[in-house]
Amino acid sequence: MGWLLAMVLAAGTPAFGYEEVRVVETHELPVPREGAGPGASHRLRLSLHVFRGARWSQEEVAAAVLESAGLLRQCGVALSGAELRVEQEPRRFHV
Repeated sequence: MGWLLAMVLAAGTPAFGYEEVRVVETHELPVPREGAGPGASHRLRLSLHVFRGARWSQEEVAAAVLESAGLLRQCGVALSGAELRVEQEPRRFHV
């Protein structure tokens, strides 16, 4: 049990040389009106994150969200909103 406490404490301690990840922009993405159809049994609000300078651009993320709204609608899920946050982070986080 003591080792578990030590692991939890170690996981919560910032590493030496810690580099900050921060949100530098926030955008509300337009959601199609038909995405919130009356037959929906569930509603979904997305929080999306993209790294500045990564492979996925803000425009590509927005396009993917609009495309996914149609797929979700077929499953009875209405896309009620989507917020995109652009993050600035150390280069080592980019894939």
